[in-house]
Amino acid sequence: MPSLQSTKTPSPTNSTPAKKNSPNFSNTKELVTFKIGKDDKIKTFVVHKEFACHYSPVLKAAFNSDFIEGQTQTYVLEDIGPYGIETFTLFVKWLYTQKLDLLEGLKDIVNRDNEYRQLPEDKQRVVGPCREIPRALVAKSCD
Repeated sequence: MPSLQSTKTPSPTNSTPAKKNSPNFSNTKELVTFKIGKDDKIKTFVVHKEFACHYSPVLKAAFNSDFIEGQTQTYVLEDIGPYGIETFTLFVKWLYTQKLDLLEGLKDIVNRDNEYRQLPEDKQRVVGPCREIPRALVAKSCD
């Protein structure tokens, strides 16, 4: 009589990626600096190196290298766009909390937009391809 071999059905694998462990704060004195913006609009952020490197392989490579970032422990981002400082503030909050509240981060942008909309229409400007266009002209041309 042929022997019956026991065949086990493999258990299904969990398709959810494993959660990355949080940094353990083994070196709380090591800090890195981020300089965001350029010219007279630079904001400096100081962050625990362990958090920055734990969650970003790019920052880990930069701060642990012989490049200028590794030598100075400073990362400079100049070309950040109009909301770069607000965006980087959200990034730093995310580094520490692993939560991202976009509504909170966009509050300042929305407030500035509301202030803009309260200006008289002839004072509002829309940036066009080559120049600023009075808002009143844009509205009329879109009707």
